[in-house]
Amino acid sequence: MKIGVSLTECMSQPPVSILSFVWFMLCLSLVLKQTELVLIFYSFVGSFIAALILSRYFQSTTIFSFASPKKKSNETKRFSNAYTRVSVGILACSISICILFNVNTNGWSNNAKLSSEFISLSTVTGYLAFELWFMQLFCHPPPYPLSSIFENAVTLTSFSILLTKWGSSFQITKTHLLSWLSYKTIRLILEERNRSKPIAWSKQQLSTNICKEKQKGNNHIGDTKKQKEQVKVWTIHGQNFDFGEFVHHHPGGTEAIKLGQGRDCTALFESYHPFTDKHRLILDKYSIKPCSKAKVNSAKIITDKFYEVLKFRVRNVLMEKGIDPKRDRCATFYRTSYYTLILCGLLVSGFYHIQGNPLASFSFAFFGWLIGSLGHDAGHFAVSRNPLVNDICVWGMSFLCNPIMWQHQHTYAHHSYTNEFEHDPDLHHFQLLLRVHRKFQYNKVYKQQLNVFYVMFAYSLVVVGECIKIPIGMIKTGFLYDMVEYTDKNRPMRAFGMLAHYVSYLVIVIFSPIFMSKSWFAAFLCPTIHMTTAGWMFGVFSQINHLNETSVETSKGATDNRLLRESWAARQVSTSNNFAIESTFWHVLSNGLNLQIEHHLFPGLNHCHLHTIAPIVRETCEEYGVEYKSFESWGDVMGATLKWLGQLSEDDTSGGIKTL
Repeated sequence: MKIGVSLTECMSQPPVSILSFVWFMLCLSLVLKQTELVLIFYSFVGSFIAALILSRYFQSTTIFSFASPKKKSNETKRFSNAYTRVSVGILACSISICILFNVNTNGWSNNAKLSSEFISLSTVTGYLAFELWFMQLFCHPPPYPLSSIFENAVTLTSFSILLTKWGSSFQITKTHLLSWLSYKTIRLILEERNRSKPIAWSKQQLSTNICKEKQKGNNHIGDTKKQKEQVKVWTIHGQNFDFGEFVHHHPGGTEAIKLGQGRDCTALFESYHPFTDKHRLILDKYSIKPCSKAKVNSAKIITDKFYEVLKFRVRNVLMEKGIDPKRDRCATFYRTSYYTLILCGLLVSGFYHIQGNPLASFSFAFFGWLIGSLGHDAGHFAVSRNPLVNDICVWGMSFLCNPIMWQHQHTYAHHSYTNEFEHDPDLHHFQLLLRVHRKFQYNKVYKQQLNVFYVMFAYSLVVVGECIKIPIGMIKTGFLYDMVEYTDKNRPMRAFGMLAHYVSYLVIVIFSPIFMSKSWFAAFLCPTIHMTTAGWMFGVFSQINHLNETSVETSKGATDNRLLRESWAARQVSTSNNFAIESTFWHVLSNGLNLQIEHHLFPGLNHCHLHTIAPIVRETCEEYGVEYKSFESWGDVMGATLKWLGQLSEDDTSGGIKTL
């Protein structure tokens, strides 16, 4: 049987068709003997249908950069097969977990009352039957190890015996079943994480092809923008690089380096390597030099003198305090303990929120905001030096926004282009209700932002937008506000994660209380309390850090200030605000956002270290004449934001830019 065939092609081959028919007849015979086992049959057929749908989807969306058509076709089929198996498995385990906690159904047969445990076990047993068939005969390279096939066969046999021999009278605890489902989900993800790695053209192949295109007269290939669109290169200081061969060797992890692919990632390149120069050593090796043997001279890379001084001084301060800026830049033991404590509060309150308890819904939103500190730090690769830990922990943002979207919106765009109207998506979140920049075309509704209650109403919808409205727009268009490309749309697992979060948020936050509550009043009150509380927490602690007159209109000062024109770091300082920097209470409640200036200068440094560097950052800013805005209290910075919104409530535009 040929290697790398698609699911549709594989189904057309006699051995697979015969064995599929055999499985079908076995399931049917079990159902006829014991009607409760019809669930296994439904699960098997459902997995089969899901695999067909997902296989077609992955083949149509998976794109392998720089590959030849023939190689691209084979790779697409191979990866669609791999991701189909993972996706169907995760889907089956997720459904089984939901059934385990939310279903207690009667009447599936005339003489049996089926528990949620029995239904959940039947569902996953049907999936295991499908997976065993898939692993043996689905022909995807490299072959699966016999140990995996043996494990699945033994598990399937054990589950089938339990369900057949004891039927619905068999008792299994939710803890045991949940443990196995969790193990299976993690096993699926880790198995394919190392197996499914796309093959990209080498730097030499890429340069050769560009040269050939030029020789044919296609001079537009040399154009920076066109070239970037075609080959998805990394652009640093105006020069293009192909890190395709380096992606899986990047010390900071695959996701960290892929975030800059197809974009100008100068800010990411510089701000996430502030205490080392090793990152510059790879530039010569991976530079794209079509039709030229000239090497990139790393010494000619434009440097930010103000930032260089800051990095040197901050490094010295950290070393004096016994903190190695490279080895100890992530979460300390105490910070990790804090994450764990908040996670426990989130899980407990979340359980009662699902049951329809309004007080728990408030607590769930509150802890959801606080666990956002874990997601925020992980989104900046600052929870751990282990990339996998950061990839998992970024999901701490799940009750505030879509974690996949967050890294494009926040980690890349907002931190690279803070308060730049054409490039910072954070300025465009409230365009329907609030005007936060003079370039927005005036609308009569903006008159209402003079009223603090109207502003709080707008803030109450922040999380709804970040979790529901904005992600859907990004999925549909492939862009965030036409300014940030959704580059993960062609990476099946990331695309699946985007959709999985969307569905999970709707189920956990909105639908579960509605179906589980004993009264209609509580059913609709619980989701409302959660979304409003989370929106207020997110709004009053994140929006105030950049939205006041001085911070937003920095571009006017940049015209006359050479340092602001030339220094990315100086612009980060001038567009950000600190508040109550001496207060532990406000630091904890704001998730560390009260030290916004230091965070924007050194995003890869965990928030627990920012107090240590704040004095030297302020001193350096004063020395260079860069305005360091630090408000005495939260009330002061909130007042500055409300004052700015009040100014923009009046129609002062003669040719404002239409809202996006």
